[in-house]
Order: sequence, then structure tokens, then C-alpha cells
Amino acid sequence: MQVTHETNGEGLQEYPVSIPVKDVNVYRHDSGMMVQHDYSCPCCRENHAVLDLSCGLMKPCRKCEKDYALIKLDKRAWWQKIFNV
Repeated sequence: MQVTHETNGEGLQEYPVSIPVKDVNVYRHDSGMMVQHDYSCPCCRENHAVLDLSCGLMKPCRKCEKDYALIKLDKRAWWQKIFNV
């Protein structure tokens, strides 16, 4: 469950300087074929995320994967894209 806190307004708490990182528990079977985890979907926060074992990324749940997709941004300059540099 995601909890959102309002900050820096009148009568609201100050923005925290440091927030501890949430630990994600991943349980891997000895065979390496099965994995369970306790990380929620980053989109809906209701279902479990999908752990892609080939690259180690947590992806949206099966319900959200058709609405959201991970994309790789091409940060090269326009001339690098033209000449494939």
C-alpha cells in the first residue's frame, strides 16, 4: 500500500531530509526456476509486480502491463541518431 504525505504547507510536517530505502524480499528456489517477492506493482499498488529474471527489473503487474510499458529513452543528440554514432 502506498502512503502519500503532504508536506511544506501551513500546519504540515517538514519534508524529511532522509528516508530509508524499502527493502524488497526476494525468495529464490534452489532450482532458479521459481521466485517469489513482496514488491507491489508500481502502477496500481494492489497486485504483485512481475520480476523479470533475465534482467532483474520489477515490471508492472499482469493487469497493468497492457496500460504501462517500460521504455528506453534515447539520450543521444539528433546528429548522433542520424549517423548511428
